Amino acid sequence: MSTPLRDLNPAGSGGGLVTLAGSVTPSVDARVRRLRRLLKNAAAVPSWDPRLVPRAETGLDTLEVEPGCANLVRSLDLDPGSAVLQLGASTGLLTRYLAETVAVVDALEPNVHLAEIAAARVSELTAARVFSGTLADVPDAPTYDVIVAVDALRDGVDHANAFIEQTTRRLAPGGSLVLAETNRLGVKYLVGAPDDLTADVFDGIEGYPAGAPHPALTRHELDGVLAASGLNAKVLLALPHHREVRALVDPERLLPSTANLPFDLSPSPSPDIVGSRPKLADETAVWQQAVKAGLAEQLANSFVVLATVTGESRLWPKPRVASFHSWRRSAPYTSNTTIDQADSGPVVRREYPKADPNSEFAVVNSETPFIAGRALIDVLADRDDDGRAQLLGLWRALVEVLAAGGSVWLDMHPGNVVLTDHGALAPIDLEYGSATADAETVVRRGLLVAGRALALRQSPASWTADFAVLGDVVRYLGTLAGLDSDENWLANTLDDEAEFQRSIAGTRGTGRSLADWRADLAILVETPLSRLPLGDRAFDDLEPLAAERDEALTQLGIFDTRIRELEEHEAALVDNNELLVDGLADRDQQIAHWTERSTNLSAHIESLEDQLASERAAAVELEIALRNEIHHRHLAFIELQSSRSEQDVGLTRHTVATLLPAGTRRRRFVAIVTRPFRRG
Repeated sequence: MSTPLRDLNPAGSGGGLVTLAGSVTPSVDARVRRLRRLLKNAAAVPSWDPRLVPRAETGLDTLEVEPGCANLVRSLDLDPGSAVLQLGASTGLLTRYLAETVAVVDALEPNVHLAEIAAARVSELTAARVFSGTLADVPDAPTYDVIVAVDALRDGVDHANAFIEQTTRRLAPGGSLVLAETNRLGVKYLVGAPDDLTADVFDGIEGYPAGAPHPALTRHELDGVLAASGLNAKVLLALPHHREVRALVDPERLLPSTANLPFDLSPSPSPDIVGSRPKLADETAVWQQAVKAGLAEQLANSFVVLATVTGESRLWPKPRVASFHSWRRSAPYTSNTTIDQADSGPVVRREYPKADPNSEFAVVNSETPFIAGRALIDVLADRDDDGRAQLLGLWRALVEVLAAGGSVWLDMHPGNVVLTDHGALAPIDLEYGSATADAETVVRRGLLVAGRALALRQSPASWTADFAVLGDVVRYLGTLAGLDSDENWLANTLDDEAEFQRSIAGTRGTGRSLADWRADLAILVETPLSRLPLGDRAFDDLEPLAAERDEALTQLGIFDTRIRELEEHEAALVDNNELLVDGLADRDQQIAHWTERSTNLSAHIESLEDQLASERAAAVELEIALRNEIHHRHLAFIELQSSRSEQDVGLTRHTVATLLPAGTRRRRFVAIVTRPFRRG
């Protein structure tokens, strides 16, 4: 069930999808206001890729065409009056070019936030409208002359078959379907580039062992899908990758003389869409070998499919072999080049759509025969010092001859000169004529370019110990070419090259100064050879790492023996400690017992002390009472002694004692009678 189609275009541009009748165009002011509002809203969405989000503060120029992306369809012969449906517009990089080229563009993007950016990018162009929706939202009627989709088949063969069937129903008679697809077995993925969606290294070439929701197709699978669709399809090679295109090549139309084009036209390495690859193998060298082996059709990183219901697609002319474009240049120097097969052989046609006669370097449209041969830089890589010196001498002489005739080409470096089958040197692909430079300037620049190219083609192990950085290779070629007497030639060349690069690349979208370009060149010549693609690889570090590991294992063995000794000593200490702990536990129990007894004894002593204190108090009270009693008795006795009766009794006792003998019955009787009257 599809989501409702959402029209993201400014009010007044019509509802629903574009028909060939066109639509009402709002004023420029209204579109600018809409643009600024969208840009303001865009800054508040953190989930967007910051590399793709236009920023209001950089101005409207950030919404212009992205050349690397636009080259995907720039190589096609689009009819200016055609109607185009773009599926999966993302942020509108490709939409912008289509809107500047054809009459009608409908762009669909399911992600509403990305669709808003795309709408902002094309808001002032009347040809384009952007909608948030899917293919299911497009009326099922044959309407569009061209339908463009990028990576739309990345859901497996079954999905691809269904997608193509649904898409072709919306093509007008004679219309073309344009599909740009990743090759799961592309050379970039073979050498370790992460998959564009899963971001895992070797994921696709191993068949997505962890599973993938959107697996890319191989060339064999793609051919199967196209055969099942019943369409007339042509498969082109997108170089180096369909997300950043420099060239499209038809592999079926390559001849022995043009067989190397897939390598010659492909900047390398190709861009990594997500993450970065480990340094395993050099993609440039592997791709060159694949092209030589005739495997370009199977191992190209990307394919562009041109499919029609009947007949051949008009987007790719029948004699066309290749179409390629200048790489990252400012508008006046941007060129479109085609190579077509003619009866006399391949013909190279080049044009500059936005050439400026007032530009510093002269560029002119041209049509020349294709010259077959090996690039001089490739030949130099195979020769020894003497052979290189001889070839460089011939090249320098050719530069001087042309300069003497008034033709000074700043890009006549060994990469743009071929050694023909007849053994002659012939310049090719020359673009930048200069009225102020001389032959010496061309030679110095050519040596800089050749030095970099040679360093990239040759393993650092093949150089002597004197070659440490890339600049050493450049100076070495300078010596072979006879420039060693000028010690400052390389520094002067870097100054000139910085000015040249800034001129042809411009500052649009970069804002780079001359100092920035010069600093980059200084870094380039000081780059260690070991850091170049053929230098130290990830696996080159394994041997020293293994030695370090073995040394570490040896040290670990020593440590392990010592650790075992310490463990045994520790075990003995543990046993002793356990005995001590047990003894301490017994002592603790004894201490607890004696503590309890001491507590009880203290309580008993305290009780006895309390009892003793009580008894002492009682004794004191008794003593006091006895003393009082004695005192009272003593007082009574004194009183008794002083009384008359006491005297009488005493007299009686005395008389009895005198008259009655002791022991007589009378004596005892008298004692009994007088007993109460005795003294105390």
